[in-house]
Amino acid sequence: MKNIFGVLALILLFNCSKDETQEAKDILVDSQLISEWIIESKGINNTPSIETYCCESITFLFDNNIQDLTGNFIQIIDSEEITGKFTVNPLINTISFSSPSVADFIYNYEIEQSDFLKLSYFENGAVYYMRYSRAN
Repeated sequence: MKNIFGVLALILLFNCSKDETQEAKDILVDSQLISEWIIESKGINNTPSIETYCCESITFLFDNNIQDLTGNFIQIIDSEEITGKFTVNPLINTISFSSPSVADFIYNYEIEQSDFLKLSYFENGAVYYMRYSRAN
């Protein structure tokens, strides 16, 4: 009789544990930002610059809190690496960046066709933008 109760207890324990141990999803997943992005173009007022861009990327990473819209970023421009935190506001499509090495900044963002990221900001009557493609 003790063996039957032991087996039933083990069955109940494993059935409950399976549901409770499923990995929780970080809410940043829905933003579609978590990835490495490679610069494609920059421009002003929807007019692309004629410059060629090389060696510029930004990588968005999860932090250790799955319940917030904050993560870590690594931006590489030429050989300079900038690291810090970012926070997404999906209601107004903005990303705010903070880093000890550069001034805090807020960009508007759009994800286009799941593989392109457009960051933009308004300054002195003009809209400046950067367009990135998702790295494989």
